[in-house]
Amino acid sequence: MKRLNLFILIAALAPLTTVAHAEDTRQPASPFDAGISATHHATGKIVKVDGTAGMLTLAHGPVTTLNWPPMTMAFAVQNTKLLDTLSKGQTIDFEFTYDGSNYLITDVQ
Repeated sequence: MKRLNLFILIAALAPLTTVAHAEDTRQPASPFDAGISATHHATGKIVKVDGTAGMLTLAHGPVTTLNWPPMTMAFAVQNTKLLDTLSKGQTIDFEFTYDGSNYLITDVQ
C-alpha cells in the first residue's frame, strides 16, 4: 500500500517538476526593444579617430538611458565627414543610437 501511495504521489508531482525545470529560451530584451529612448546622450574624450573605418573610439561617461557605466568603446559615425573636424584628446558631447549592428554616433556638439 505504501508503494502505491508513493507511486501516486510521484505521478502527481512529475508534471510540476517538468515545468519547474523548463528552460526559458527567450532572448534577453535589448534596452532598444524595451521602448527606452532610441537616442542616447553622453560625454566622452576621443581616444582614436579612424577615418578609414568610419569609427570613433571614446572614453565616455555613464549613459543613464542604457544603465551603462563609464567605459571606452568604438562607435560607428553616421556622417564620416564629421571625423575631419575631430581630434584625439578632444572632449565632446554626443548622441548615438543603435542601427541593429553598431552603436552609431548621429550628432556631436
